[in-house]
Amino acid sequence: MSHIHDKADLSDDELADARLDSKGGRAMPKPAAISPKVPKVWFSRSKTKPPSTSIDLVSRYRLIKMLNAGLERSITYLVAPAGYGKSILLTQWREQLVRNGMRCAWLNLEESDREIRQFLAYLVIALDEAGIDVGELKDGAERGFANMSTTVIGANILSLIENVRDRFVLVLDDFHRAKSEDIDDFVHAMQMQCSEKVHIVLVSRNWVGSEVSQLIASGNAIEIQARELRFSDSEVCKALGDAIAERNLAELQEKVEGWPVAVQMTRLLGEQRGDLQAAISSLKGNQGHMAEYLVTEVMKGLPDDLREFVLKTAVVERFNLALADEICGHEDSHILINRLSSLNALIVPMDNNREWYRYHHLFSECLRDMLKLEDPAEYEAIHRKAAKWCNSKGHLADAIRYANAIKAYDISADVINGNGGWAIAINYSPGYFRGLFADIPEEEVRKDARLMMAKAYICLRSGELKKAVFYCNEAEALVEREGTTPSIEKKRLAICTAIFGRAEVSIQMGDNFLEHRLFQIDPDDHFTRSFVQIVLANEKLVYGDFALTQQYAESALRGLEKVGNRIIMGGAHMAIATAAYYRGKYDVAKLNLQQATDITDEVCGPQNTMKFLSGVGRHAIDYWQGVSPSRDPIALKRELFSILDADGGFDDYAIGFDALVHHAVLTKDYEEAQELIDTLNEVNERYGYDRLTKLAELFQLDLYSSQGQLGDAELVYEKIRRWHSKDGGANEQIFWFLEVMAGYSRARFLSVLGYNESAIELVDETLGIAKNYDIKPFIIRGNLLRAALLDAAGEPERSLNAFITALELAAPMKQVQAFAGDGITKKMAAQANKIHLDHSLSPAARDFLKRISVSSDQRLLTDREEEVLMGLSAGQTNKEIARELDVTENTIKFHLKGLYRKLDVSKRVNAVEKARELRIIS
Repeated sequence: MSHIHDKADLSDDELADARLDSKGGRAMPKPAAISPKVPKVWFSRSKTKPPSTSIDLVSRYRLIKMLNAGLERSITYLVAPAGYGKSILLTQWREQLVRNGMRCAWLNLEESDREIRQFLAYLVIALDEAGIDVGELKDGAERGFANMSTTVIGANILSLIENVRDRFVLVLDDFHRAKSEDIDDFVHAMQMQCSEKVHIVLVSRNWVGSEVSQLIASGNAIEIQARELRFSDSEVCKALGDAIAERNLAELQEKVEGWPVAVQMTRLLGEQRGDLQAAISSLKGNQGHMAEYLVTEVMKGLPDDLREFVLKTAVVERFNLALADEICGHEDSHILINRLSSLNALIVPMDNNREWYRYHHLFSECLRDMLKLEDPAEYEAIHRKAAKWCNSKGHLADAIRYANAIKAYDISADVINGNGGWAIAINYSPGYFRGLFADIPEEEVRKDARLMMAKAYICLRSGELKKAVFYCNEAEALVEREGTTPSIEKKRLAICTAIFGRAEVSIQMGDNFLEHRLFQIDPDDHFTRSFVQIVLANEKLVYGDFALTQQYAESALRGLEKVGNRIIMGGAHMAIATAAYYRGKYDVAKLNLQQATDITDEVCGPQNTMKFLSGVGRHAIDYWQGVSPSRDPIALKRELFSILDADGGFDDYAIGFDALVHHAVLTKDYEEAQELIDTLNEVNERYGYDRLTKLAELFQLDLYSSQGQLGDAELVYEKIRRWHSKDGGANEQIFWFLEVMAGYSRARFLSVLGYNESAIELVDETLGIAKNYDIKPFIIRGNLLRAALLDAAGEPERSLNAFITALELAAPMKQVQAFAGDGITKKMAAQANKIHLDHSLSPAARDFLKRISVSSDQRLLTDREEEVLMGLSAGQTNKEIARELDVTENTIKFHLKGLYRKLDVSKRVNAVEKARELRIIS
């Protein structure tokens, strides 16, 4: 709960005059101001529309019939090389579907869509374009899902599709261009889970996966290949005109074998020459040679000005008249495009307004090769012009694509750096930003400190912390060798600030880097100061300086209020909330968590990572306070798992997993506890947080100790001892959370082994640390552990005193769950009740004692479990119980799992019988 989200962009204002750095005497510029910008429209709606056409299409009834038959299955594959009319066929089919009242979403894919977040965002935009109600996902998609976990995005989209009223069709055109493992997995999940609501059509030049054969064999898919897409004799006649002689038809079919694009270009060639027979007779060679020949001959038939126009504009993926003018060096493109009516079959308008165009893929590919061979200098010059124009219009992905195509990586670097570097992720979308780097070689990135800082930010947003630090350190080393510039300095401030906010690892910036930079920032630059102060608040949180955490965060809020910026205020509220949580000020924590949620809902939409992060905190507090129904940690687990692949950090995971593992061990659900620990280890494998490794070890030690697996426990204990205790050789700094948790976990294990004296000594030492930091929840838990150990050691009076100390501290916080369970807690509650008669307890502690006395009464099932049990006894299904209790069916399954475990049964009927035996139900 301690991170900044939606980091703001850096301004392009000039830095102030350089001044001497206080450490090295080297001239250093002042840090640049950081200023927020409104996210730009990063997507193109033309990608969510089918291709238009300028000619009368050959109707392909037989193929449309196949497509209609395929609707009964979950997926259709169109797999064929370029030139087989895949997209045009589907355009015809789509028009028929729409006329018949069936919705059809369309998405034209490119290489930049390989990033899963961008793919999912475009998918939602395509669904919306097709008239499907996407609800709250629309706003998130248009922002590029900048603040959501991809797991949550995917789950929400699948849920959306499952709840669509009428079945629809989804066409993913040019799927081979965006193919990636993540996208394959999502499409497979969509096909498996949502086949009743969506029919997927994958259009590709290549084989799209090994699962295709299995799906076809099982009857769940159909495949239409090149052989089916070839023109029949009658379709060739329609394409060329019914007057074609039978012998010409036979000769043409023998040569082109129904290849649609060859038929269309042969028609063009015949029209240019005025002799179709001669055009047909001139055809020879295989498909590749024939395509090259046809393109060359068609181009020969054009006037010089049109030939030049087509040859140059074919270099780019798509063009409008302004881009065409820029490439060709004139202002006549509007005239020339109208004169190209003879090539209508090969020119595809990309929107109904005919603003953007592209050539038939095979045609443009041949032309590019032709220009590259004829005039390589001109080929390169066109790419440079296109890159420059696209950059000026904000089409950054296109600009970088054209630069990379001629290996002009200096231009790619200028595009990224000139548009804010890492801030592109804010101004466009994180997925779009990642795509910009996809085809820039690593060796080129490492030549530019600003690019490495941008790459560090990409990794940071993806949770790849070690990679982020690597790029940051590499950038620092380059700066040290080559010197700095104002542009580099402002990115250093931004990126190093963001990485420092994690505090999991160190970067090579020297001590007090942020404090040093904070004093250099203009006092009137409230936004920049606030940005740095929030990270400083999080840094102080890690080291247990909660007063400074609150001081920095509150100062940041005041600064942000002055500039009217609400984008990163949520980060300040989260820092305050986390500090309040650790100090036991639950009311303050809840208030700030709610404020963080309200702010980010307003700015980022209702589906965002900050909402999940604050949800973890709220549900964890509910759990410890025993608030029903949240004490059954379904909501907490849902929120926690929603941030596993998002922008979570140690405090988020520690608070959430601590409550969940505590609940699992308390209820003896050891399988659930192990699954949680395994999940935590998986998180760490992905993110590389050293603190998470240690935290998982502590949970594992508690679990083994509770299960009596002493051999396994001893191995884990030794690992912990090596990094925790001085006698174990520990010499690294241990963060307070781990230091306290390790003390308690080790003490519990020592007590299981019978070393009570050593356990008590360790708890007393750890309690001293907890008191020093004033972390009341952990002081309470430490005193309860101390009470249990002293009671076992035969010191009832000291034991009771420790219990009463915990009681007095827990009463204002209402921390019921720390006292949950039986054994020592129930015994102490009874003894404390006797003291209550002497009026030795505070009024708040007396009331709290009554509550925990009731809680510790041996009531086997929770309220919700009893409600589920009543449904079982009435013969209701899980779905019926869920509907009656207004929860999901998965929630019912969760409660059934706990109910079965507590009753020691495995079937519904046995659960009812056992409950009647125990008189839980009549």
